[in-house]
Amino acid sequence: MIHAWLGFVTRSSIIQLFGRVYGHLYNTNYLRYISELNHELMQAISIADDGSTSHRQSWQPCQLYIDYKKPLRLGDRVAVKACLENLSLRQALWAYEVSRTANGVNAQAKVVYRMHSQDQKFDTEIPQDLLNVLNTYPNRESGMEEIDMPTPTIPPAGALNRLWTVNWRDIGQDGYLHLAAYFDDLLDFVMGSLAELGWSVDREAEAGFAWYVRRHWLEIFNPIQMTDKLCLTSWLSAVKRSTVLRNYSIHDENSGTLSGRAYTLWVCVDPATGRPLRISERIIQDLNGQIAD
Repeated sequence: MIHAWLGFVTRSSIIQLFGRVYGHLYNTNYLRYISELNHELMQAISIADDGSTSHRQSWQPCQLYIDYKKPLRLGDRVAVKACLENLSLRQALWAYEVSRTANGVNAQAKVVYRMHSQDQKFDTEIPQDLLNVLNTYPNRESGMEEIDMPTPTIPPAGALNRLWTVNWRDIGQDGYLHLAAYFDDLLDFVMGSLAELGWSVDREAEAGFAWYVRRHWLEIFNPIQMTDKLCLTSWLSAVKRSTVLRNYSIHDENSGTLSGRAYTLWVCVDPATGRPLRISERIIQDLNGQIAD
């Protein structure tokens, strides 16, 4: 159940056994909690809007940013909170917090939603009746209308490439790919490619390091459907002492149209303590062909 609390809409959950790595909740599950809360919000808005479902079916995320601050573990009771941060004629910016009770914020996120028209464009104005309902929600009026995305870089010659066939189980009732499923597939793609280079999770653990996700960004230009045939490309940029930015582009296989971009900020850490480590020169050498100039 959702309810207003200190200017937020909240939902409570208990961390289950599935989806853990290094004893932590897997990062894409935070996006599932956010999506579940958003689904309940859209249902509540639909009921307030005389029960129409047409708005909910055409309401799509087009930008995402999430910052992971502290890990969640098995059995933690968490609250997922949402606040309407900015509302305009064409989009709504929602801010989210995922936190353990009385233990501070574990993750913060922002998602920009726009109306997606039948011709699959993000240029439709939000209907006035829906705006009237949304205006009843607490609005912090941040003045921020879009998320600050990383600057795109050009993929190097050694960038990873793979065809992507969308799985039916990742498609929602609206016919489009779930928000969390984007990073499920992108991370599977990268982890599999690293394992082929000899850097599996077990090999990394033996070498005394692990990779933690610190931030995700996602920009969707064309929401993905079941019938889409896609090409994924991934490469690295902004390599620093203990962090590296993983870049992704998603193109339509037939037309070459850019469907989306994504970025993940990875941190190299000591798995025993969670403290940052210097990225091994061996890793840099093995991935050198994937690093943008």
